[in-house]
Amino acid sequence: MSTISRIAILITAVLLSGPLLAKGKSRRNKVNVHPNQTNDGTWTFSAEINPYQQSAYLDTGLTYSSLDDWDIALATQNIPLSGQGDPGYQDDTYLQISKTLVWSGAVSTILATQSGYALYSAASGIPGGLGKLHHLDFINNKFRISDHLQLHGGSYYVNAALSTRHAYFGGLIGFEWSLNDLVLRADYLGGHSNISGATVSLNYYRWQNLNTYLGIGIPEQHTGNEFYGLIGFQLSTGSLR
Repeated sequence: MSTISRIAILITAVLLSGPLLAKGKSRRNKVNVHPNQTNDGTWTFSAEINPYQQSAYLDTGLTYSSLDDWDIALATQNIPLSGQGDPGYQDDTYLQISKTLVWSGAVSTILATQSGYALYSAASGIPGGLGKLHHLDFINNKFRISDHLQLHGGSYYVNAALSTRHAYFGGLIGFEWSLNDLVLRADYLGGHSNISGATVSLNYYRWQNLNTYLGIGIPEQHTGNEFYGLIGFQLSTGSLR
């Protein structure tokens, strides 16, 4: 059995076991630290299903990549599909604006800010109304080591409403390892905020404009979050690689 086959089987096994291991209700928020850097003047639509605890959620996003390395993304997370999730953390809608600074063919830096609201938030005291403002800033430096390996690292700030605890700063690290049409991507956000934790995904770029993937989200200790699954795709008007 090839290495790629073993990785795919491992990710699938953990993906399926995550909802079974979860207990009770909790919250989770995800951050996209990889805005589209591949093309200019393109639109990208994404959709992702997250099995989480005894529930399933849908995340959707639409990104426009401009001609001068700016990216603007509108995303909605935690759209309930099934189960009994936390009603205070559903339909979280965010606007993310990022700028990519290209220093060389091997080094680049992403500067990004993200803000939004939970459209239904128990914290607001207004069912169906706007909740507290969620805000995040991050910097992510990318280093291309070879044709197959890319490393990245940086830091982030998150406000109290999104952190849900007195922890506002953290670091982020990760890598991408590619082999033909397969890309193994891993990201880790440190600290003890609501966004802390790791994601691991296996991406399949068989088609130029389409990326399909599956993976897992691994919570940081003491955040109150649980494992969740990643099953999604990206569809772009330009090439995704």
